[in-house]
Amino acid sequence: MSRTENIKARKPASRHCFVNCFRPLIPETLTLRLVRYTLENKGFRTESIAVVTTLTDEKEYDAESIADLYGYRWNVELDIRHIKRTLNLEHFRC
Repeated sequence: MSRTENIKARKPASRHCFVNCFRPLIPETLTLRLVRYTLENKGFRTESIAVVTTLTDEKEYDAESIADLYGYRWNVELDIRHIKRTLNLEHFRC
């Protein structure tokens, strides 16, 4: 059995659509990894950052790599915010 979501939709006479979703294979437990690090930038306060991830293999994904990836992700979030403000699309959400 694959780990896909089963989705059943029914369409009433109006323009609305009702969707029933269920995930039969949700794991009972989930192993997470907590990575803590500090950001030290001259002229700014030192910041403590905590990242929770499912990347649990410490040999393949060391703490420094996780911190770098989070920094890249944060910059992408800031870029998206800038684009949305520039195009006056702040009301759009994912």
